[in-house]
Amino acid sequence: MLFDPAVDRLEQPGRPGYSHYDVDIVSAELPCGAAWLATALLELGVPLWRPWGIDDRGSWTQLGARRWCYRYPDSAWSRLLPGLVDGREFRLRPSPVPRFGHHWPGMLSACSRRILFVRDPRDALYSAWRRESRLGRVDSGCNFTTWVAGPYAHLPLSRAEYLRCYWQSWLHADDSADVLLLRFEDSKRHPQRSLARAAKFLGIAAPARALARACKAADHSRAAAADRALANAGIGPRMLADGIAEEWRQHFTPAMHAAVGARFDVLCARFGYAVCAAPADPCHTPGDRVDPHALAVALQPAWASDDDGKGQRFMDVLVNALR
Repeated sequence: MLFDPAVDRLEQPGRPGYSHYDVDIVSAELPCGAAWLATALLELGVPLWRPWGIDDRGSWTQLGARRWCYRYPDSAWSRLLPGLVDGREFRLRPSPVPRFGHHWPGMLSACSRRILFVRDPRDALYSAWRRESRLGRVDSGCNFTTWVAGPYAHLPLSRAEYLRCYWQSWLHADDSADVLLLRFEDSKRHPQRSLARAAKFLGIAAPARALARACKAADHSRAAAADRALANAGIGPRMLADGIAEEWRQHFTPAMHAAVGARFDVLCARFGYAVCAAPADPCHTPGDRVDPHALAVALQPAWASDDDGKGQRFMDVLVNALR
């Protein structure tokens, strides 16, 4: 479940009339709700080219000017992006051109604007564990405390530390980009207000009724309905849970609190979440220390060997963020 940066597909939109991305919308590779924002922006006419590295060139046909048609019968992506219906036509804006991804800072050429779409780390980990368990990817008897301490893909760190390092690296990205923080929890409690903040940041003039329609179209119930329909048709398993904010408050036990520890306290403070009321256990378990050099090496894709120095620059960014 490790994000493939697919540099060739994420550096440029690859569509006529769209020469470059002008805003990064980044999220961790754990359930966080960023697809809600992608769906809502699409309903406002914002182009959604190659989201999360998907090679979707064969699914879009230009009909003329800014008119495009999406073609993908039984698209499994509609369980996350319910607006992508086979045969639907869109009139898409020339800008903004967002790049949705799970990439790390320094992997790709930076945009001048950035949206960080975050979720309470405890909820993101709990939701990911539930999903992996539901899909049969977790061994029986592997509880939450064991799962979060397990290795994240091939990286030299645990699942909990992946989430901490990912957001710490973005918070310490050394550039001059304008940054907007959006929270999953706010998109659930006040979706229209959250979308209005994003629209204003992106320079989209949309009346309240358009924002309301976009939020209705992006509601979790629509994605859940698509998820059920696809699963019933034999197109992949059920993927989505209830999409509820702050589930951890009802389900965390003292042992689960201890497994998370206080490692997210700094991030929670920055993101506006309550810090962890963890027992007085060590923040990190033995072997849970992160070597930023080893992590950078493990994350570097094929371009790290190029002669343009991009691989070294990526390592420098990550090491500086995590030192």
